[in-house]
Amino acid sequence: MSYHADGTFAVHACRALRQAPVRLALNALTTCDGALVNVSLRVKAGEIVGIAGAPGSGQRALADACLGLRAVEGGSIRSERPVRAIQDAAAAGITGEPSGIYIVDESTVCGEGVSARAARHRRLRKLAEQGAAILLISPDLDALMALSHRLPVMREGRLVAEFERPDFHEPSILEYFSH
Repeated sequence: MSYHADGTFAVHACRALRQAPVRLALNALTTCDGALVNVSLRVKAGEIVGIAGAPGSGQRALADACLGLRAVEGGSIRSERPVRAIQDAAAAGITGEPSGIYIVDESTVCGEGVSARAARHRRLRKLAEQGAAILLISPDLDALMALSHRLPVMREGRLVAEFERPDFHEPSILEYFSH
């Protein structure tokens, strides 16, 4: 997988990902508290999947369910390895197994400068290039579009749309935040 100088990756990388093994699979996932309803999602080796949505739409609940921190009422979560969180201080020096499965919640990173954020994003890309599967949560749609291979959109605990690079178009994505 190769990235351009502007931080985006080559389109051919997305084609290669279609053949990659699935590392994390959610099938009709519903949480006991109703925060997630019938969510199905796959994250492949080498892939960064950014979860978009307005605040409170279910991204944090999705991360918590994948980490075993939220009770699941129905559906299933399948992963080849334990799912690990990369948050706060750990995000600054991201290290991990190339074949790992990671949840990265950027909404917990506060007061960070532009250069620190750019360095963290480079490390996330490198981890994905080495084969890690990354589920990325961020309130910053621009960051999600720059880093992600795919961008599912959540609203009211459901996945309502999914965009795949190179078809990211901010107005189209934002349209799904409130309908």
